[in-house]
Amino acid sequence: DGRLPLHETWSRANEVWKEIRQQKSSLQSKNVLLVCHGTLAQALLGSAFGLDATTFRKNVFSNCAMAEIVWHHDEDVAESWRWHNIL
Repeated sequence: DGRLPLHETWSRANEVWKEIRQQKSSLQSKNVLLVCHGTLAQALLGSAFGLDATTFRKNVFSNCAMAEIVWHHDEDVAESWRWHNIL
């Protein structure tokens, strides 16, 4: 049918970041928790750094995994990230 699900997921991830960053100034906390499945989490992680869907599976993001992504002020892309162990 001509659809490209992975590219659609990446596009959705980009839109999520845009919305969060636009609303961030009105949030009381500077921390945002996103809960999602592994595929969208990989897209969110990649798109946070300006990467496209060709980087899918570069950083496998398992379900129930947690990562901290650091953004600074008005930068368009994130600065760094790290895994958080929940056990």
